[in-house]
Amino acid sequence: MARKHHARKLPALKLRQALAFRVKRQHLLVKADDVVSSVRSSCGIQSQIPQQARIALWARTRDLTADKIDESLWRTRSLVKTWCMRATVHLLPSPDFYAYIQAVGPEVIRSEIRWMSRYGLSDQVVDEAVGAIFDALADGPLTRVELGEKVARLAGDDLRRWVERGWGGLVKIAALRGLVCFGPDRGREVTFVRVKDWLPDANEPRTNTLSAQAFLLRSYLASYGPARISDFSYWSGISATGAQQALELLRDEIAQVTVDGEESLLLREDLCETQEADFDEPVVNLLPSFDPYMLGHRQKSHLVDEAHYKAIYRKAGWVSPVLLVNGRAAGTWEAERKGSSLAVSVKTFGPIRPEVGLAVEMQAGCLAQFFGCKCVLAIESDPR
Repeated sequence: MARKHHARKLPALKLRQALAFRVKRQHLLVKADDVVSSVRSSCGIQSQIPQQARIALWARTRDLTADKIDESLWRTRSLVKTWCMRATVHLLPSPDFYAYIQAVGPEVIRSEIRWMSRYGLSDQVVDEAVGAIFDALADGPLTRVELGEKVARLAGDDLRRWVERGWGGLVKIAALRGLVCFGPDRGREVTFVRVKDWLPDANEPRTNTLSAQAFLLRSYLASYGPARISDFSYWSGISATGAQQALELLRDEIAQVTVDGEESLLLREDLCETQEADFDEPVVNLLPSFDPYMLGHRQKSHLVDEAHYKAIYRKAGWVSPVLLVNGRAAGTWEAERKGSSLAVSVKTFGPIRPEVGLAVEMQAGCLAQFFGCKCVLAIESDPR
């Protein structure tokens, strides 16, 4: 008689448990004591708009000041600013710099070079230009224009425009190869430095790209799990094939679970904590544009209802600042400095409970204090 095979029953989680776990892990429940912990807990802070990155750090770090951020970036250099996930600018923990770059760099570079080849830049030209960029920075930080001028003298004037491009150009390639990163701002201008001079104590690269990608997948699941492997691929910019290979390397460390019936992945060591996760009282956060919490998964239905999706994820890839309540978007907000005041305008996706309103008022007041301002708060409900 044939033996019946029964599918193994996976641990079942509710969305509320998954959200509570992620909020806790990303220090949106209890703030971290330092910015390095805040950055590590989110696997990097997107930073193409520096002001928004500072708000993301404020949302996750206790007693944070602007000077503490500058100290971590430019004096102690415990944080580093560079291009990384999805070829976008991020703040990363300096000790993990090479692991992130080695995990993400090769595939993102291939994509960037394919695009450049359409405009006549061969692999050889790119390699020579990257070498010239590295040599040009031997004497210390340079602005984009200064770097472009020096590379033009070293490798030809045709390359200047590819160095001076605001979106990165050839400097981005050099950064994704782990050779260059951002240096201290010079007024309103950014500068670039050589990594080996700027971060002499950074940990050495891992044995190979796959090992680094497995490190990144483990870190990602610790912060954004439960998640699908397609979420990791989307978030990191690593191909589906590369993400799947990293998963196979970590197979013994990963558990399959369901979240409201949908299969997902979670580190085995985090299963009990996730099963016990919950919101004892409303957890309210003001998250900035491009906050990592809002960018961690391909599908966004767990974060925002379809009716309000376009209020957050807008045209041209723009992501609005979000009022987060218990891990889900409950509205959007904006802030404008007016003299000694910070005018914070919150638009909620429907009525909010009084205790949530009080928490919003407290959060807005703390944000204004971070900027050295008094808070002027306005809350209105979106009638849609």
